[in-house]
This record gives sequence, structure tokens and C-alpha cells, in this order.
Amino acid sequence: MSPPLLEVSDLSLGVQTPEGLLQLTDRVSFSIDEGEMVALVGESGCGKSITAMAIAGLLPDPGGVKVHGQVLLDGNDLWQGSDENWQSLRASTLSMIFQEPSSALNPLIPIAAQMAEVYSLKKLPLEPQRLQESLTEVGIPDPQRILKSYPHELSGGMLQRVMIAMALLLKPRLIIADEPTTALDVTVQAQVMDILKRLQREHGTSILLITHNLGLVAQYAKSLYVMYAGRIVEGALVKDFLHQPLHPYSHGLLGALPQLDGRPLKAIDGSVPPPTEFTEGCRFAPRCPHHQDLCQKIPPWKSRKNGQMGGYACILEETS
Repeated sequence: MSPPLLEVSDLSLGVQTPEGLLQLTDRVSFSIDEGEMVALVGESGCGKSITAMAIAGLLPDPGGVKVHGQVLLDGNDLWQGSDENWQSLRASTLSMIFQEPSSALNPLIPIAAQMAEVYSLKKLPLEPQRLQESLTEVGIPDPQRILKSYPHELSGGMLQRVMIAMALLLKPRLIIADEPTTALDVTVQAQVMDILKRLQREHGTSILLITHNLGLVAQYAKSLYVMYAGRIVEGALVKDFLHQPLHPYSHGLLGALPQLDGRPLKAIDGSVPPPTEFTEGCRFAPRCPHHQDLCQKIPPWKSRKNGQMGGYACILEETS
């Protein structure tokens, strides 16, 4: 069996504050095989996006963020390399689709010039025909007009297609898609996800899909990891997760989905705690209907086999 294309092991991110090190993520571990789409799900504030930024080497201030753990991409330890190593990997091996294309794209520069920057940063000769081909691949019928346009002249769905096209220019092996369907209507969401799935199938591209939308996960991803308050609390094949989630937080996420039979939504009381309130015990305990004193004292999950992946079960289940 071949090793995973991406392997994240015990990734902990922290920032230094006057009161000490503030931990943002805690021992995050997951992997993605070649040609696989894996979803990372959870509420806002769980640490999904900063984990993705760390994998891509795009942390806001690398000098101020303390990184522990290991990120292996095709066997290479990304955090042991130089800045030049990051530059050589981005776009050609690893690309990222940001969640708000209207913010990620420069409003003062035409689309063609922004796409051409990928080649200039890699010090490669510009391939104008490749720009058009990339836009055509993502379903844009008039690429020449789009290349001459400015971002403000395009709709949200069209901008997201441009972002995907930019990510695909140099045919990377891994794409990190951070909320690629944010603020898009349901029809455009489906179109964007169909594009990603088709490109994954045709080019063998691996995709890390970061999303709140479990409906998209159920339809497009093979496996998923559930993140809460900086920790991975469950990992499973999607089909297993939908039928038998192991963690109380996972039960809460599925319970909050609209039901076809008209049953009322079951909201999860409270909200994700800020990093200043993270604890060593179960961080979901204050919101969990099943919590006990034990939950606040001991990390509440133990490794347990779930299909082909290791899941995490609440310790109350293990001891019941």
C-alpha cells in the first residue's frame, strides 16, 4: 500500500502572548491519499482554516506562530524546509482555493494578469493558451472575455471558478479548498463541487475540502475528520460517519441538519470556546448533554477502529 500524499501528525499551533503561549490547535493528525477527497468539518472557530494555512505555509506571521508536529507532503517534511522550498511547492505541487475570491483577488488588476503571476512567481515562461485552457476546464464558456475582465465585473460563482482555474494552472497534486462554496447559492455550489470532483477524477488530484456543509461532504468526499476547539475529535469514512457517528459533537452536527420528514432542528447549545478557554479535558463537555465530571479531567477520546480509519469515541461510551 502506497503512503499518503499528505500526512499531518500531531500538528499544534500556538501564538506567544504576554500571558504565555496560547494554543490554537492541539495534536491535529490526519492523512490524504493520492487522488482522494477528504473533508475537514466543524463550526467556525474550530481551527480548520489555520490548519490549512499551516499546511500551505501561509501563516500570517511565521516568526510569531509556534509550530510543533510534522507535515509530510509526498514524504517531504514541509516545516523542515526553507522559504525557497515553500515557493517551489506552491502552485506546482500544492495549491489553495480561498473561501472569499472577492477578497483574494486584486480588484485593480485584470484576471489575465493575476493568473499570469503564478508563472512569474515560479519563474516559468507564460503560456497564454494555458490560461484559456484552465478557464475552459472549470466551465467558463468565454475565457477571452473573462481574462480581460476585472474581478468586480464578475459574479461570485464566476470568481470562484477563476480561483479554481488559478489553482489548477500548474496541475498540482494537492488542492486545499477552504470553504469553496461560501456565499454561493445552492445551484452554483453544486456546479463548483462538480468541477472539483471532475478534476479530481480526471487528473488524480487530491483535495482537502474545508466546509461547514455536511450535505456536500456526504455527496462528494470519501472520508472526513471532525474538528472541535482545535482538536480532531473523530475521523471516519463518510458512509460510516453518517450511519454511526462516535462523538457527541458529531451527533450534534448531524442533528442540526434539516430533515425531510419536517422534524425540528436540534441546535447545539452554546458556542465554540475561544483559545483562551481551551482545557485539557473534553472541550465539548460544557455543551454536551451527556457530560460528567470525568470529562473535564481526562481527554475524552480513545482511538477506536471505524471502517478503514481510526475514529475517536467518547470515553463515556468506552466505560459504559
